[in-house]
Amino acid sequence: MKHSVSDLLDVVYRYYLRGIDGIEQADIQRYKETEEYGRLVAARRLAAADERWPALLRRIEGRFPDSHVMNDSLHLPTGSLDACYSFSFSLAATGRTLWFKISFLAPYYIVYGYRRVQFVRQPERFRTVVGGTKFFVPRSPRDPRLVSNSDEERLTSVTFDESYIDFELSADELPYLEWIARDIEATFGCERMPPEIGVVLVPDVTVNLPTVGDARLYDCLFTAGAEWVPSSGECQQV
Repeated sequence: MKHSVSDLLDVVYRYYLRGIDGIEQADIQRYKETEEYGRLVAARRLAAADERWPALLRRIEGRFPDSHVMNDSLHLPTGSLDACYSFSFSLAATGRTLWFKISFLAPYYIVYGYRRVQFVRQPERFRTVVGGTKFFVPRSPRDPRLVSNSDEERLTSVTFDESYIDFELSADELPYLEWIARDIEATFGCERMPPEIGVVLVPDVTVNLPTVGDARLYDCLFTAGAEWVPSSGECQQV
């Protein structure tokens, strides 16, 4: 990588004020009045005017006419969201979608898909229906979906599916990735950011997140709100 984690944190602090709590409206307004926020808005608008971005999408569409390319950065001229160019690429052969993010704050890009994982946990609350109305009661044993026998009141675990970001692409996706990655790198002079760097916590800033301390480099340099790291707990891939 061209930059150390310390270098990347210095970049983050040019655009995000330390110690701002994203919940309080007063803090949000205070941040919008700072030099850091002004730099971020200006960077978004400057990126939106860069003709290299739509030209890149046109080349990808021309190279892979059977696949679908979606521009997810149409909002950039407003200066309101994200620190990256973003597009999704749906493979015609498999129907699977890959997401590409190209930061315009630092010379890096990321690529990922999603994988389904299956969680098995003990339930924290239960459902009961009284007079046609559903009620959720903490630790009640009477939900027939969550007990093996409602007469015995014996609790069972709950199994449910969720999708999480997966940076490991399959062999049939690599030819697409390699061609697109070469074009991204040639166009913007950037390189792919390793996941172990992107998930580093930035403890004293917030980026569209509920509290200070939850932001990661991915949130600050690309886009916020994604589940970059699965929640703790045992899971089994489907």
